[in-house]
Amino acid sequence: MNQQLNSPPSRSDEFSAPVVVSMTRVYPGPNLAPDQDGPPERLTAILQAVAGLIETQGGLIGHIKACLNLGSAGGVALSLVGKSISCKTLPEDPETLQDSIKIALTAIIYGLTEKRLTDFLAYELDQAFEIPAKI
Repeated sequence: MNQQLNSPPSRSDEFSAPVVVSMTRVYPGPNLAPDQDGPPERLTAILQAVAGLIETQGGLIGHIKACLNLGSAGGVALSLVGKSISCKTLPEDPETLQDSIKIALTAIIYGLTEKRLTDFLAYELDQAFEIPAKI
């Protein structure tokens, strides 16, 4: 018999297609500097929670990117690959209102449904950045 037929499936065989979710949300909020405690740390915690959820479900993270804009205060871009999160400071965004927080997020993952990931992200973002969100 062919050895390949008897071998266990690889992780890539377990997940036939990636789940891709993109969302943008705008929350009311103060115009904070990106290095102040608050929005960047909250968004980092959400990315860590997503990674934990995917890990407990036996899934894989392809890539998760999130941009947090705080108007004239600039913002941060966060990138999660595996368990490592990198952060880059962004210049001011004149399109983001002075009294709002704008979050754009894209996730490519394996092992969760699109609905489960979208619901989880929406809930976590709303809890961290105060409901109601303008979608």
